[in-house]
Amino acid sequence: MSKKIPKYLEPIIFHLKEVRLKKNIRQADLEHQIGLGEGYLSKWETGSRIPNIFNLVCWASALELQIDVVPKTLIGVANDNGELIANDNLNGDNPIT
Repeated sequence: MSKKIPKYLEPIIFHLKEVRLKKNIRQADLEHQIGLGEGYLSKWETGSRIPNIFNLVCWASALELQIDVVPKTLIGVANDNGELIANDNLNGDNPIT
C-alpha cells in the first residue's frame, strides 16, 4: 500500500533527494552509510514509505545537512491532510496531542 507524504515533509524530502543527486551519491551508497536496508531510500524518495524524524536526521547528516527540530507545542501539529495547525497556546497548559 502506498502512503502519501505529509505536506510538511514534502519540501524536506525533495531537498534531501535533490542534494543527493547533486552530490552524485547513489541510493545504495547512502543507504549503506546510514545503515539502512536495500531499497529504503528509494521508498522514502518516492513516498511509498515515510521516514521518521530519526531517519530524516540521519539522512540529512549523511548529506552534511542539518534538520532543526522544533517541539510541536511551540508551532502546532499537522492535521490528517498534513497541513500545519497553529497552536496559540504556548504556555503548555493544554498541549495538543
